[in-house]
Amino acid sequence: MISRNTYLASLVPLAVLGCAGDDTTDDGDRDPDVCELAGEPCTGDTICGESECEPAFDRDYQVHVAMTWQLGKGFGTCPNSPDCAMEDVTVYFDDGIAPILGRGISPAVAEVLVKQGSTMAVELKNSDCLIHLSAEKLRSGVVSCSGPTMTAFLGLEAMPL
Repeated sequence: MISRNTYLASLVPLAVLGCAGDDTTDDGDRDPDVCELAGEPCTGDTICGESECEPAFDRDYQVHVAMTWQLGKGFGTCPNSPDCAMEDVTVYFDDGIAPILGRGISPAVAEVLVKQGSTMAVELKNSDCLIHLSAEKLRSGVVSCSGPTMTAFLGLEAMPL
């Protein structure tokens, strides 16, 4: 069985393409909160871009459900079907009126304009989460929502400026 840390570490390189430098933790995993360009970490309200730190806010991001995990069932709810990972997850953005991702919503990737103060609300089988999209979370490229029986990981990919 894949550990949670191993899976998260495998998602991080997707979020920090174009970054270089020593952004590993003491145990050798990539630190999702640090990406460096030309030896300097991107900090504050910036994320790591292709060749320089770029603004984290007032830009489009693609959002997708990267994985769901049900307690006691290992990773994924049904690994042979690409749709079933969203079976018990519904994601809302900012206004919260209409879901952007979830069962029966197509396509499986949403594009949103993230501004300072943007949030995502995630409904799980037995829990709800409100995720404030900070620059640190946008730099990591992965956010999660955990309930008593289930965890959902959402991938966030910045679109080119």
